[in-house]
Amino acid sequence: MPLELELCPGRWVGGQHPCFIIAEIGQNHQGDLDVAKRMIRMAKECGADCAKFQKSELEFKFNRKALERPYTSKHSWGKTYGEHKRHLEFSHDQYRELQRYAEEVGIFFTASGMDEMAVEFLHELNVPFFKVGSGDTNNFPYLEKTAKKGRPMVISSGMQSMDTMKQVYQIVKPLNPNFCFLQCTSAYPLQPEDVNLRVISLGKSVVAKVKIPEGTILTMDMLTVKVGEPKGYPPEDIFNLVGKKVLVTVEEDDTIMEELVDNHGKKIKS
Repeated sequence: MPLELELCPGRWVGGQHPCFIIAEIGQNHQGDLDVAKRMIRMAKECGADCAKFQKSELEFKFNRKALERPYTSKHSWGKTYGEHKRHLEFSHDQYRELQRYAEEVGIFFTASGMDEMAVEFLHELNVPFFKVGSGDTNNFPYLEKTAKKGRPMVISSGMQSMDTMKQVYQIVKPLNPNFCFLQCTSAYPLQPEDVNLRVISLGKSVVAKVKIPEGTILTMDMLTVKVGEPKGYPPEDIFNLVGKKVLVTVEEDDTIMEELVDNHGKKIKS
């Protein structure tokens, strides 16, 4: 991890270089392209260096049960969580339009790739750097694939232990030395009544990429990581699952649960 890093073309961070300010737009545009453009312009007018969004390919980020889960919040854009997220998600063409607009305004444009396929699209879009959100920092297969793209990476540390961050360093550094950690605390100044602790259940888990018959010995090509319902093994356990036998048939897109795997040993994190 270098002391100085060219995060965007001609724009260095670290050392004696000025602070690089990223305006986190995320999905606060409410699915409205015109609002997103106004936020990009406002970010530029406020002096930010980069406008950042969040890009998901929903079927790769969530398993089927997570998308079908009823979502009855007063802030919901649909009856299920999938309908809600689809309302907020911009298409590839809309992302290209936003990128062109940011270039016209004169501000760097990027997004957090919230799953591996989103990273593939952002790589095709030629964003200047990848932002790894706190929820994917312990998703080691995702980190490996992202690092191999060769673009600069900003990796958030929110919700992660020091041991996990050491593992992240050991995984990313040999593949891509152009990365930095972003120290984060995943807490915000919101009112207690707005906390909605149920969202904690949407942490990412190891999921079956294909149907896995009873008695099968697990291999990496059978597994992926998504936001899963119910919660199963955490992403950092995926390599430990390889070589273990499933005790019952696991359907494609189902969460890998502790009771489904023989002799795994490590407990699912609560």
